[in-house]
Amino acid sequence: MNKNKLSKNISLKAFIDYWNENVAIYKYSPVTIAKNNSIIQKRIIPFLGNYKIKELLPILIKDFFNKQSTSQTIFKYQSNHYISIGTIKRIKAVLSSILKTACEYELLDENPCQKINLDYKNLRGGYKEFKKERINYYNKQNYLKVLSLIKNENLDKRIIIEIALKTGLRKSEIFGLTWADVDFKRKIIRINKTRQYLKGKGLFINGTKNLSSIREIVVGNSIIELLKKYGENKSFKEDDFIIKNISFYGISEWFKKWQIKNNLPIIRFHDLRHTHATLLLALGVDIKTISKRLGHSSIVTTMNIYTHVLESLDKSAADKLEKLEIKKEWGKILTLFL
Repeated sequence: MNKNKLSKNISLKAFIDYWNENVAIYKYSPVTIAKNNSIIQKRIIPFLGNYKIKELLPILIKDFFNKQSTSQTIFKYQSNHYISIGTIKRIKAVLSSILKTACEYELLDENPCQKINLDYKNLRGGYKEFKKERINYYNKQNYLKVLSLIKNENLDKRIIIEIALKTGLRKSEIFGLTWADVDFKRKIIRINKTRQYLKGKGLFINGTKNLSSIREIVVGNSIIELLKKYGENKSFKEDDFIIKNISFYGISEWFKKWQIKNNLPIIRFHDLRHTHATLLLALGVDIKTISKRLGHSSIVTTMNIYTHVLESLDKSAADKLEKLEIKKEWGKILTLFL
């Protein structure tokens, strides 16, 4: 569709087609485009697709989100439940991006998504069971148990699990590592690209999630020695990818089955990243260092993700101060009898 043919009478569905072909393709990565299109096809078009752009008033958008908040997930082979708060936020982000372009093209005077305030605690018509979405992770005991058990697996599996646990790298970042990214002497791993997977496209090289995701992190001797062992007797070039013989999605499926087999709590592969960050927090590593290590865009992002962990540490700090004061008082009492 030619830009000159756009008008306020165009349907949202038709405008989305234009947006995908002329805006999104230059703005987002292939993986993000695929995720956005899933949201668009399953959530936005069925409810709003036939409305004209000029009809998208804030009251209509607010009603749309109220209905979304009471809708169910659309899984074929597992039980369905209320869609998550994170999904609702994702829907709003995608729709807002589309309508922002409509504003830039003067098809809308203002973005209706920015005119509404979603009260996530009450979106479900007074739904009282709202809980902040919590992350999953291994505690210290299970972390050590995994490191012990994973030594019994072949190196292809072991290396990716240990890197995830001990560095906090995203799966796409691990798959993006080449041998040139490892400085064995300084014990540093450089993260400067990712490899991601799309059905029909396969694995492809992509940029990092954001600029702050381009980073260097220090790793321990165990990772350096494991990489040396993994690389020995292999004929490779520096620009070869370290992870070559593992399926991008297959590793997640294998990891789930492996946890079941070993009677471990079931967490996602991505939760190995959360385990890394959570254990560092528990060990007293400062939040700024952890944020930089994870490649977050800001320290606020890190704090928002690990809110409940920080709250727990805050309580622990208060308890320690209380115990210190109690010890002091008991010390005074004991001096009376000595």
